[in-house]
Amino acid sequence: MKRLLSSNKAFYFLLLLAVFLRCLSEINNPVISSDNSIQMEAAKNFIKTGSFSHTWVTASNLNEIRSSPLTMWPVGISFFLMFFNFFTGNMIYSAICFQCLGALLFIFGAVKLLRHFNISTFYINLFLLLYSFNCAPFYYLGSTDLFTASLFLWMAWLTLRESNDKGYNFANIFWIAVLTFTAAIIRFACIPNIVIIPGYFFLLALVSRKKILFFKGSIILAVSLFLVFIFYKFFPIDSSRTSFIETLKSGNLF
Repeated sequence: MKRLLSSNKAFYFLLLLAVFLRCLSEINNPVISSDNSIQMEAAKNFIKTGSFSHTWVTASNLNEIRSSPLTMWPVGISFFLMFFNFFTGNMIYSAICFQCLGALLFIFGAVKLLRHFNISTFYINLFLLLYSFNCAPFYYLGSTDLFTASLFLWMAWLTLRESNDKGYNFANIFWIAVLTFTAAIIRFACIPNIVIIPGYFFLLALVSRKKILFFKGSIILAVSLFLVFIFYKFFPIDSSRTSFIETLKSGNLF
């Protein structure tokens, strides 16, 4: 059995199996209620009216439809829903595509990290086998939870690849900043996390006394902060959701 699970053929088979079963799970158990339904409505309204908003009626007048801008949730997920809606023409199918994308990014990001640490094919195959048939953590993670967790797996992999003083790989640095920005516009909780990876580079620079690591962290921090600042200037949100947003909206970042 160990010999079988140590083969590359088993790896590709189990990888495809994990992809198929996880996507099948997302298709059969879509998360389209609560916050996700609000994001779907905001995306639909943007297509119709050009603004992210949600609508409601009051019990006193069911004929009057009221509308207000969506400010209590970040609208990053709505952009993804609109992108998938271009192909599906249906917001529910678009939400399912978004959830499947999160599951796929999670699987491939985990495999990338395992390979980076030179984990043997046998243990990687065991991981794929486990995640093919084990519903955790997928069943209790919301669509944004799973998606942002997947982004951080990829950020961790790119960060580890760039944790050296052998020069700049601007593609890695660019993607770290972009993925950090993407996580921050999907979940408010990810906004303070902007400082984690730059902080890691600053710590490495302090320990190794290599200035290039400090510059890498500075570039990532500056680019991701700039992108997040511009995004929330164009799509303002209710600062009561988190105190960090009040600082961001006012422009007093430092």
